[in-house]
Amino acid sequence: MNKGFKRDTFTEQGTADSVLVSSRSKAHSILAWHALVLTLGFSVLALVMYRPVPHQIRQWNSPESVWALLSNAVPDSVMAARFLLAAPLLLLVVVHLHLLARVRRYPSDHRWLAPILIGAGAMSVVPALARHTFSGDVAAYILYGRVAAIHGANPMTVPPDAFPEDPFLPLHPWNYSDTVSVYGPVWNLLSDGLTRLAEALGGDYETYVLLYRVVCMAGFLVSVASVWALAGLWAPEHRLLATLLYAWAPLTLIEVSAVHNDFVMLGLVGLGFVLAERRRAGWAVAVMTLAVLVKWIAVVPLLLLMVSLIASISGGRQRASMVARLVGVGAAVTVPAYLAYGSPVASALAPFSEAGSGVINSLSEFGAIVVPRIVGIVGITLDWSEVSPVLQQLATGVAAAILVLGVVLAWRRSTIRSAAAISVGTLLVITLVAPRFWPWYAVWSLMLAAFASAAVRRAAIVLSVTALFVYVLYPVPEGHTPLTAARSLLITLPVAVTWITTTLVDRRAIGVFAKREMASQRRLDSLS
Repeated sequence: MNKGFKRDTFTEQGTADSVLVSSRSKAHSILAWHALVLTLGFSVLALVMYRPVPHQIRQWNSPESVWALLSNAVPDSVMAARFLLAAPLLLLVVVHLHLLARVRRYPSDHRWLAPILIGAGAMSVVPALARHTFSGDVAAYILYGRVAAIHGANPMTVPPDAFPEDPFLPLHPWNYSDTVSVYGPVWNLLSDGLTRLAEALGGDYETYVLLYRVVCMAGFLVSVASVWALAGLWAPEHRLLATLLYAWAPLTLIEVSAVHNDFVMLGLVGLGFVLAERRRAGWAVAVMTLAVLVKWIAVVPLLLLMVSLIASISGGRQRASMVARLVGVGAAVTVPAYLAYGSPVASALAPFSEAGSGVINSLSEFGAIVVPRIVGIVGITLDWSEVSPVLQQLATGVAAAILVLGVVLAWRRSTIRSAAAISVGTLLVITLVAPRFWPWYAVWSLMLAAFASAAVRRAAIVLSVTALFVYVLYPVPEGHTPLTAARSLLITLPVAVTWITTTLVDRRAIGVFAKREMASQRRLDSLS
């Protein structure tokens, strides 16, 4: 009887193992085929991007190779350029969503991380091979780094055009050479170091770009690994889905190829959450403070994490001790960073001194266009310039109110996962109502979207898709036109509809899993 029982047990175990191996093999095949198709889509996009995006249509290059010869077969028109951009972008979005649908139920273990990282790195390199990219921010990084390393000035208080003899000054494509750095001191110090390294390697523009690309790619891969680690703790049954949602998203890979320091910030944010889950509160706050000192928007997850850590402790004296400890850690990181260049107060205020309406904007610009037209029906005359400042102030107030609400929710739920999930929703709202919006801002909420409620998660996915297609509508004719409004509508309306409808029909809102997390934490505490 015992021998038979053992034989049956081993047989069942062998069958289960064979099914698991078969499942992994099939999932690997799905991953490989989708990676191949995505790479093909990015290759087509790179071919189209050999010629500039629509706003540079008059600067299309003369044939220099077969690559250029193929691209020159395209009519020289803005509409043709928009169509050629839309087609590969649509392909990429469809393939990515299909991939997410296919891998939803597949199990995952540590062996999946390497293929995901390799695929993400390889696919982000393909659009980087195009002659033109969707962003010229790397030129700003180079200039600010040279202000510090070459000219010995503070890039947070001295603009690049203060040094007109600098040979890199004419290379800045976005005419920001007269503005100071809006980035934090940690990023400016890093740019300082990269400038010195680039100069030691020859000092040509391509060397600069390569170094910044490597740093941003490293931050991106760290952020992917962080999502993988957090999914293993918070959503192990959907670990593969959660990681691919961010790591292989078309918008993510395109913006990594465009070299954005947002990915350095996100890598630090993800690492901070991982450290917090491993009960390294001080290190978590230190790392997230570094993220804030790269780009200030990271103050949202930092604040919510600190509130959650403090709320998870019982007793007034213990909480006060935790507050002092965390604030002390943040100050120990922040103060030396700002003192490195001097003028710490002026440097700290720099990111907010360049406020205004961006070229690609969000809800405030949409309202500034629509409101004068609506009130004009009843005979009231309003100019765009009169409405826009009011709506920008209103948007700022809404963003502040959402942050306060996030703090309250983080205090009540007091778990690390809740802090991450609330960060996603808060960043999503701030992105939509902020006076200035650029498509890569969508990756802020997308990175941790898998850990939020279904409504917020879907809204973040919709935002990443619609933000990608903003590039197709950009640029618009001079002035504020219905097409400008359509741009903002493309960003905001689908996200709002997705968020509202999924909230109404989905019973598994954030409060449900937050209560489960708290109950689970209490059980663990009682056992320990």
